[in-house]
Amino acid sequence: MNSKLTLALMMVGLLALPAWGAAPLLPGTSNKNPNEGLAAPFYTDGLPAHVIPANLVTTHTCDYSLPGDDFAGRVTSWAYADPADLAAPGSLTFVYHYTNTTPAGAGTRDMVRATVGDVSFPWKGWLITDSGSDNSGSSTIGGGAIDWTDGDPNFILRDPTVSGEGITFQWRAVSDGTVLRNPSDDSALMWLDTNALSWQITNTDIIDSGLSAECTALAPAQFIIPEPTTAIVWSLLAALGLGMAARRRRSR
Repeated sequence: MNSKLTLALMMVGLLALPAWGAAPLLPGTSNKNPNEGLAAPFYTDGLPAHVIPANLVTTHTCDYSLPGDDFAGRVTSWAYADPADLAAPGSLTFVYHYTNTTPAGAGTRDMVRATVGDVSFPWKGWLITDSGSDNSGSSTIGGGAIDWTDGDPNFILRDPTVSGEGITFQWRAVSDGTVLRNPSDDSALMWLDTNALSWQITNTDIIDSGLSAECTALAPAQFIIPEPTTAIVWSLLAALGLGMAARRRRSR
């Protein structure tokens, strides 16, 4: 192969790679908590540098409750724009925070999992270039061999089969990890870096081992591919506009 062509292909491959230290979340994969150390890629601790008030696009809050089962709390989600993303300037990073405020006298209620996504499949078609959690929460040991109490999930999963590429934040898995226990535990700030440029409100389910409550949270707007006929019409209109502009220049 020509050496210049080889070099060019190598450069294209390098440009296609995520930033150093990033952990892309592909459909059907999960990013594990570095504390457990059992699977790669590990997700990155901390928040991305562009997650600052100046880049906040929108905030959404939702209170959930199951009065008959005394299971309650709040979900807060944010969307931040990344102006420095060269591939997709202004692309959105979604950040999530969960609380378990079930009254202390209601019995133990351990939040072990939360899912984000509904039948509109908000994550389908979008890239999730990195994900992580900033260990800013307060949680309870899961009771397994490997435990932590900073609110970080055990893993972040992108599942293409159960809920149309829904996202799962799993705090306890096979007893390892942590749980959000009433009445005062809360998650760390968990985040997903995407190439989406717009947002929508989707469903989030909050799950105790035997209970499931529903709320809402932010996610990418549904990925829409233009119909072929629409794309053709726009291409023809663009070509017509360029042709008319060229004729006007020649007539001057």
